[in-house]
Amino acid sequence: MKHPRRAILILLIVFTLLTGLFLLLAPDVIPAHYNARGEVDRMGSKYEYLLFSAILWLFGGLVMLGVKKDVPNGKVIMTSLFIGLLPLAAIFLFLMGTALRRGGASLPGTHELILKVSALCVGVPLLFLANLMPKATRNGAFGLRTKWSMMNDALWQKSQRFGGISGVVTGLLIVFCALILPSHWPLTASMILILLWAAAGIWASYHYYKKQTS
Repeated sequence: MKHPRRAILILLIVFTLLTGLFLLLAPDVIPAHYNARGEVDRMGSKYEYLLFSAILWLFGGLVMLGVKKDVPNGKVIMTSLFIGLLPLAAIFLFLMGTALRRGGASLPGTHELILKVSALCVGVPLLFLANLMPKATRNGAFGLRTKWSMMNDALWQKSQRFGGISGVVTGLLIVFCALILPSHWPLTASMILILLWAAAGIWASYHYYKKQTS
C-alpha cells in the first residue's frame, strides 16, 4: 500500500459519515445488547453508538501520531494498522445495521453470527499481517519481537520468516474454523490458535538464538 496514512484517514472519515447517517435514520431508542439467543436484553440511546467512532479515532489517531512518517518500517506499521481497523469497522457497521434494521425485535442467530464474523475478522487480517512480517526490518513496534529476535538482524529475519509462514497457516486455520465450526467455537478456536502461534514464535526465536550462539 503506497499511502497507508491516507487510507486510514479516509476509512475514519467514511466510518464517521456512516455513523452520522445511522444517527439520522435510527429512532432515539434502539437495541443496545443481544443475549445468546439473539433476543434484545437492553435498549439504549442511539448516541451510545458514537462510541464506535470514538474507538476507531482513538486507536487510529494515537498510532498515527506516535509513528512519524520518516521512522523505519513506518509504512509497514501503518499498513498493519489499516488492516486491523478494517475488520473492526466492519463489525461496528454490522452492529449498527442490525440495530437499524430490526429495531427492538429479537434476532435469532445474531450471537452466533457475530462470533463467526469476529473469528473471520481475526483470521483474515492475520493473513495480511503475516505477509508483512518478513518485510519488516528490526523495530520496536511490529513483528515477532522477543529479546532473542531483537539481538541482531540475522535473528530478526529468521524469526520474522517463521512468524510470517506460521501466521499464514494460523490465519487459514482460523478462517476454516469460522466457516465450519458451530456456535461459540470459532472464536474460542481462534483464540487458542493465536496463543499457539505466539508460543511457537517465542520458541522459534529462542531456538534460532541458541543455534547461533552454540
